[in-house]
Order: sequence, then C-alpha cells, then structure tokens
Amino acid sequence: LYQKDSSDWSIVEGGAWGKLKYNQSCFTFDYVFNGHGLAKNTEYSLIYYADPWPGNNPGMLIASGESNPGGNLNLVGSIDLGMDLPSELDQNFPDGAKLWLVLSSDYDAATNQMTAWNPDSYLFEAALISYDWCGNNQEPPPTD
Repeated sequence: LYQKDSSDWSIVEGGAWGKLKYNQSCFTFDYVFNGHGLAKNTEYSLIYYADPWPGNNPGMLIASGESNPGGNLNLVGSIDLGMDLPSELDQNFPDGAKLWLVLSSDYDAATNQMTAWNPDSYLFEAALISYDWCGNNQEPPPTD
C-alpha cells in the first residue's frame, strides 16, 4: 500500500507505505501489515473499501492500531470475513478488492463506511487483491 497524490493517483516518491502479506484463501483472512512513514501516534484502520463511495458495498474493518512514535504500524491477525474479496456488490468485482489504510477517525466500523476524506493521510492499494473464503466448513480443504 502506498501514499498517493490525490490529483493523479500516482505513488508519492518517498511517501508513507506499507506491506501486506495475507493468505489468499481459507476459513480466516490471516494477515501481517507493516506500515512506515505514517503520522506518529495516530490511530489507523486497515479496511476493505468496496466501491462506490462511501465504501460499504459491503466493505469491512479488518484491523485497527496506533502508529508508534516513529510513524510505524504493525498489525497481525486473523479474521473471519464471511465473504470473498471482492464481494459481488463491489463495483470492482470480479477484478479484485481494494484494501486501504485510513485514519480511524475517518471510518465508521459499525456501518463499514468512510465518514471523511483525507486521502493524503491514507495508504492505497498498489494492486487489487482476491481472497477466496472457504465458508463455515469444519474441515480444511484437502491439499495436494
């Protein structure tokens, strides 16, 4: 994820950035996110933003946390999304889903939607992602 210039959506050279590792399918969305160059001591939310605005189509909060005094943020966890990414309701379907890091104060986790727009403070996707939710099965799929 990268800080982008909101006038043309190009990546800001030397700007804030983050790396997200995640599993592409299974019962839970397991992830590790490390962000750098962020605002110090600031609460952020890692979200699935589903177009169009305000992103609750259906959208989802994945994780939240506070950056440290050096402007770094580490989020690690596992969440049952209960759906594939992207959702069929997302305007980006079937191409992929947008995962963004936004200011927690600009996101309403209860309604899964953005409540303000401060793009210079966010990290945006470099590429759309896909995630295949395995459903509520009790046994993992066989591996070959």
